[in-house]
Amino acid sequence: MTHWSIGFWLFLLIGVRALLHLLQVPGAHDAYGLIVIGAVLVFTWARLGMRKQLRPFFLGVTLFLLGSVLDWVDELLAQSNQWRPWLEATDDVLFASGFFLMALAFIRLMLERDRLEAKLYSQAYRDELTGLGNRRALFEQLEGLLQSASGTLLYVDVDHFKSVNDRFGHDVGDQVLKGCGQVLSAVAGAQGFRLGGDEFVLLLGSEDSVEIDAHIVALHAGTRGLSEQYGIALSIGVTRFSPGSVPDPDTALKLADQQMYEAKRKSRTGRQNRQTTR
Repeated sequence: MTHWSIGFWLFLLIGVRALLHLLQVPGAHDAYGLIVIGAVLVFTWARLGMRKQLRPFFLGVTLFLLGSVLDWVDELLAQSNQWRPWLEATDDVLFASGFFLMALAFIRLMLERDRLEAKLYSQAYRDELTGLGNRRALFEQLEGLLQSASGTLLYVDVDHFKSVNDRFGHDVGDQVLKGCGQVLSAVAGAQGFRLGGDEFVLLLGSEDSVEIDAHIVALHAGTRGLSEQYGIALSIGVTRFSPGSVPDPDTALKLADQQMYEAKRKSRTGRQNRQTTR
């Protein structure tokens, strides 16, 4: 709503109240409230329609409107009228019920908005398959950490994943990725992300070599069942960072990716050497 439209409605409300005063309408105070509430009901109905979420609001405004009618009639009646106590009690109940229902509608709309915001956030920052943070979430997290904190980035690649899809199908491949995601999620004091495909990242809040090695061992141990069943393995690259040591997330990932491929190369060389000695 623009400033002009707000000014127009304020001018209109003031004008209606002044007109009621000039015309000396009986019970002008309550009549003005009646007109305003009726206008709110009609305007809301015309703009939004009878949406399910707004039904308590419309019912509440309607009850408030009926209470205003009775309140106006109550003021018009003489003090000695025998219906006056009944009208006063009834309009009090209608006002209270209407206010309660309008408040209930407001709370429901706020809760619905919160659920929608959570859903949109999940769609924007969560990997749908694994529930981990996605690439966008990782980059936003890294942009802050690289300038203000120390830690370690583990770049995790699932080796032989293509063979899983080829041999067992993509549904099984998805289950393998979910299993890897669960292993990353279970690491205490760390944040897991899926970059896409079979590539993951784990952010640690420490640069301590002992802790890093313990986390790497835990990742291998956690995926041992998947490795035995489907033949996968993990190659992990490590990049430590401190404030200002790595300029941006792309560089951090590039460094970790290089370390990951070096670990992959060493793993292949080790297997070849073992096969040769046999």
